[in-house]
Amino acid sequence: MTTKKDVVECVRTFEQLSKYGNKEMYGVNGLMDRILKLSSYEKTLHRYAEIYCNREMHPDEVKREVACQKRVVAVAKELGLKADFNGDPRGACIKLLLPDGIYNNMDGESWRIFF
Repeated sequence: MTTKKDVVECVRTFEQLSKYGNKEMYGVNGLMDRILKLSSYEKTLHRYAEIYCNREMHPDEVKREVACQKRVVAVAKELGLKADFNGDPRGACIKLLLPDGIYNNMDGESWRIFF
């Protein structure tokens, strides 16, 4: 995170996601670790979405993209959430579907990770 806007969005995400999942299992520091992992995975998937828009992806790139998506699903499951993916680099590549329907994405149904 490099800008004040990124920090603010990270805190908003932390506050929102702290409502879900097994808090005793991962605690406050564990939750922040998972949020930062999701941010890192978002950047990776965003890079693959840009590659896909510019050229055909190599088989090893496809494998790494799928592996990254599996890691996102695993983290979301730990938090008690479902993850969805968007391959368009103009938006967030990771969309979390929150149980209470809170959203910060223009689709009106998901929480995006974009910091």
